[in-house]
Amino acid sequence: MRNNTLIFILLLILLFENQTYPQSLFDNNEIAKVGDKSITKDEFLQRIELTPQFNKHIKKLTLSLKLEFLFTLIAEKLMANEAERKGFDTSTAIISAANSIEKMFVRDALFKQEIKSKIIIKDEDWIIGNIRNAKIYKSRYLFSTDSAEIQDLYNSLKTGISFDSLLKVRSESNEQQEIIDIYYGDLIESIENKLFELNPGQFTIPTAADDGWYIFFVYDIKEIKYKTREEIETANKKVKDVIEERLGENIQSNFYRKFFSNKKVDVNSELFELLVNKLNSVFELKQKQKLKEDGTLYNLLPEDIYEILNSFPDSTLNKPFIEFEDRPVSFRNFINEFGFNGFQLETARKDFLIKKLSTEIRIFIERELLAREGYRRHLETLPEVKQNVQMWRDYYLSQSIISSEIESVVINENDVKKYYNEKYKKEEYPEEVNIIEILVKDIETTQRVLNEIKLAKDFKELAKLYSQREWTKEKGGEYGFFPVTQFGKIGEAAAKMKIGEISKPIKVEEGYAIIKLIDKKKTRQEMPAKSYAEVKDRLKREIAYQIKYPDLLETTASLAEKFSISVNKDVLESLEITNLNSFAIRVMGFGGKITGVPIAKPFYEWVQKWSSKTKILP
Repeated sequence: MRNNTLIFILLLILLFENQTYPQSLFDNNEIAKVGDKSITKDEFLQRIELTPQFNKHIKKLTLSLKLEFLFTLIAEKLMANEAERKGFDTSTAIISAANSIEKMFVRDALFKQEIKSKIIIKDEDWIIGNIRNAKIYKSRYLFSTDSAEIQDLYNSLKTGISFDSLLKVRSESNEQQEIIDIYYGDLIESIENKLFELNPGQFTIPTAADDGWYIFFVYDIKEIKYKTREEIETANKKVKDVIEERLGENIQSNFYRKFFSNKKVDVNSELFELLVNKLNSVFELKQKQKLKEDGTLYNLLPEDIYEILNSFPDSTLNKPFIEFEDRPVSFRNFINEFGFNGFQLETARKDFLIKKLSTEIRIFIERELLAREGYRRHLETLPEVKQNVQMWRDYYLSQSIISSEIESVVINENDVKKYYNEKYKKEEYPEEVNIIEILVKDIETTQRVLNEIKLAKDFKELAKLYSQREWTKEKGGEYGFFPVTQFGKIGEAAAKMKIGEISKPIKVEEGYAIIKLIDKKKTRQEMPAKSYAEVKDRLKREIAYQIKYPDLLETTASLAEKFSISVNKDVLESLEITNLNSFAIRVMGFGGKITGVPIAKPFYEWVQKWSSKTKILP
């Protein structure tokens, strides 16, 4: 099917040049026109680069991949045109999603104006950054949320009490079994400034962070040598990124202080309580059914938002919830946008819910005020904003057509369970062991080590003294847990040993290894990552899509007859794309995350059906 489809595509592209529009009517930035919509070079390149594709790494298939992807996007635009014709663009879901996306891009444009454009790196920033980026500070820290307690610890250090003696009796020592390697940019700037002034054996004054107070102690400082051109370029990029991030944070902090001063927005307390109670019942049911995403969080899903909205009468949904002086946000609009942004809880406890919801409402108010400032400046009219919003809106419209097609499909529960069992199987993991190894090069050294072991010398200390394996030497020869199927003869020997047992010398490629088994984990089976109840609805949709796929091909072919299509072959062929598969999450200015682009599933086989309908090919 794939090869036949590509033949059709390659032939069709030659015929598209003079279809519907003369070549001269294409805008310089357009690759294709589909009805009232166009696919620009910017959209095509952005989406093809950030959409993972099969065989993208094979350079000789580049043209085929570009064609497949183009016709996938054309299908999306055809469906978006049809959705508009059917009036889907006036539905609450589409309007809400499009508005939410537009606000994100408007805020992002405001961020570029107020923050990003004002970031200027000075020469002294570069000098300090490069000096710090060439060092590793080997450190540990003392921590307390109590300023008086951290001051007492600092006073004890000044009297000569050793840092390690204070740390070992404190809870934070559990997180610091090994000395920590601290690189440039790892810490907040205020702590880093103090730490990077020290020499080995010195400690910082108590320094505040968001979560409490810290005192860092320096054990050693290692120099990093950047030798190759690639290493130097990577190091320079890191320095630039760290400086820009810190300058941006300072500029944003100052902007926030000015922008949010004297701004007060109230929330309808009665509606807040109604929402808390409804959310609480939804999350309690999830907890009862053990519906945790990724085993850690309960997620509010689109069907939950639909249920919440349907649980309130219109008179309640239309009431003002976020009480801005101008244009208050209704309860309905807040719930829709709240659902679009996503909401997660670790537990269904009501006190946790209230705290998290209060935080989300505060963030909503801040972002709404920022978006309104962006609209006041007419940032929604910027070409980049308009293009991105239109791209996402078309994607949502195309999905509404697909949803309307598959909603009618009735799926048998047994078929869903069978599909689940095929996709989510139990995983079996081999036995794991943790060992200390002493690796030596010759038999003479092996005998010397064995003699010292007989004298009850500490095995870890012997590993530090004798072992030739560099990556374990600093840890006293300890490997950390690994499956017994790894490391060849070493894994095989460890599998047969008891905890505390020391092996005979094992001949390995690097010389001779003597190992001590210090811990063992039995073979285990793990249940599927997601429960059936958790993924049932998504799997139903996948099955329905598979069932309706032939109909969707027919629908798209029919839409191609209805709406005119024209392709700018010269521009398409001239575009250069990388052969790397990439996927990105776009972090928006002033908060919010979305995938870098709408992810379009490969969908180009409709072209063959269209060609047979229109009899373009013999």
